[in-house]
Amino acid sequence: MTRVRRSVLMIRMAATLCVLLLLPLVYAQQSEKKEYTFHGKVQNVDSNAKTLTVNGEKVEGWMGAMTMTYSVDKEDALKRVKVGDQITAKVREGDHKTLYGVQIAQPTANTSPGVLVQTEEKEVGGTVTKVTDNSITVNNTIVVAVVPETKITKGNASAKIGDLRSGDRVIIHAKEIDGKLVANSVQFGPAPAEEHQH
Repeated sequence: MTRVRRSVLMIRMAATLCVLLLLPLVYAQQSEKKEYTFHGKVQNVDSNAKTLTVNGEKVEGWMGAMTMTYSVDKEDALKRVKVGDQITAKVREGDHKTLYGVQIAQPTANTSPGVLVQTEEKEVGGTVTKVTDNSITVNNTIVVAVVPETKITKGNASAKIGDLRSGDRVIIHAKEIDGKLVANSVQFGPAPAEEHQH
């Protein structure tokens, strides 16, 4: 009986070990997310934080057009790209923070200097870090111009650019015109947990 029990115990241990060894393989297959091609224009390169701020075009099935700060899978990309470069990269389903295989895109032949280029609307969200009479800086890196036609609201009430303060949370809908972000609308509110600031 002891041998039989020992054999059963060994079989159970072997089966458990097989399951434990196979789990990472199954998980790895599940974690291989769908990849999408990303296009955008570099707004800022931060070598210290190892990030790129990119004015990204809409990626169907992944994310709408938006300016965001991303980390990169290979740090050498930070040495190759510069502000103003058009880039392509791979992005993965469920991962909205990392750009994979960043490449500098070749300029298209039909884009000539001096031509007013207006792209689709983009959304910029974050914390206001600077306000002037005609611009808002978000997250220290993204500068959005404010024009007389820009609609500014605080909550549901109409507001002015002078009502904005550093630390306010903001969502800006803007268009890129001739390489510059120009706000169509600005919605803002106080920073969360403002009462905890000293």
